Amino acid sequence: MPAPRILLVVLLGLLSLSVTCWAAAPQVVATVPELGAGAVDPQSSEIRVTFDQPMDPSSYSWVTLGSRFPEVAGDPYWADEFTAVLPVTLEPGRDYWLLINSPLYGGFQSQAGEAAVPYLLVFRTAEPGGGASQPSPVQQARSEQAFQQVLEIMTTFYSYKDRLNIDWAGTLATRRDWLLQSPNDFIFAARLVALLRPAQDPHLTVTVEGQRLPTFPAAPPANYNFQAVVQALTNQRLWSNVVLSGERGDVGYILISSWTAEAAQAVAAVNELRYKPALIIDVRPNSGGDERVAQQVAGCFTDHPVDYAQALTLDPETRQFTQRSIRTLEPNAECPAYAGRVVVLMGPQVMSSTESFLWMMRETGATLMGAPSYGSSGNPKPYELANGVTLLVPQWQDFDMEGRLLEGAGVTPDVLLEFPPETFAVGDPLFEAALQAIQGNPSTF
Repeated sequence: MPAPRILLVVLLGLLSLSVTCWAAAPQVVATVPELGAGAVDPQSSEIRVTFDQPMDPSSYSWVTLGSRFPEVAGDPYWADEFTAVLPVTLEPGRDYWLLINSPLYGGFQSQAGEAAVPYLLVFRTAEPGGGASQPSPVQQARSEQAFQQVLEIMTTFYSYKDRLNIDWAGTLATRRDWLLQSPNDFIFAARLVALLRPAQDPHLTVTVEGQRLPTFPAAPPANYNFQAVVQALTNQRLWSNVVLSGERGDVGYILISSWTAEAAQAVAAVNELRYKPALIIDVRPNSGGDERVAQQVAGCFTDHPVDYAQALTLDPETRQFTQRSIRTLEPNAECPAYAGRVVVLMGPQVMSSTESFLWMMRETGATLMGAPSYGSSGNPKPYELANGVTLLVPQWQDFDMEGRLLEGAGVTPDVLLEFPPETFAVGDPLFEAALQAIQGNPSTF
């Protein structure tokens, strides 16, 4: 049976364990050129990005995406506390794209230190001689077919079409002419990204010319300092590119950073550390991957099948998301069930299949500790549009076994511990809190 769920534990001797409310992350509210612009003057000498709040002028992140980053013509600067400027040299008849911040680079920050939400900027310059980039009749016909496909996908097949009460039919209809006037498939894809951004769904993406464009790049803050963790461990072992283990006295530690095929090496790490009376499983940087690999690892912590998640998918007859299925964790025959105490460290970068892993581990009796997870799971499916653009679209609504929707809500830890971001610059207070909870408060597990 799962261990009793602990909503909050006060750990004596630790500092700053209260839940902290942070200011909203900055958002891009305007750009020059605009996202999806199709006839930008190639004589334009700068790109301007305006945020919704005063920013820290000491840093920025103009991020390349593929090979279409504009030629930089000078040092970036701030026109005022809201607007950043990048001097550039543009060429006529060319497509350009870049990211303002990214999941890896968060240099654009508010004055309070919050990284701005990543923003994709895509535009095309006017043709040589100043002519506007008008679509050919063939291009316009391709765009019309693609538009009709997108309309059906977003009003029928998109599993979270109703989550934010967005009228997708109306929204798309109002921008239909804008899409159909796209001079090429590239700009069509960029404009489609702009139209789908309000879904706030990291699993809803657009691919064009081999480049995957997120409609809503997720860049939640980190709540870890792995350099500090590794320095605190003995007998460190790198099992694969995504699995690291170590020891701290009687406590074993396993980090799993992604659910690639290499993550299955965590099974061997659990077997090696099974003599320890307690294990810390750390998935704080893990944003997902193959849920089947996650099941292999979680299967090391149960000796019987346990249901851990349920999903609603589309009923082809009613075209409603009413078909219910249960996902079950099976014991891993290669890894006899670990019998000691288990703490799973989590945080805001955890999403998708890793959130399913949290559910699995909770059902086996592990204690989830840290900050709430991101809240995004889609089981996306690719739809090939008539113009060569691919739309990757979530196909299920994911729930825990108590019927709580994951999307937009995330998984709440059993032991809720949040720390100011600056504390992770000098150490890893969550890792230390887990150690103290295991070693100093055994009755809580």
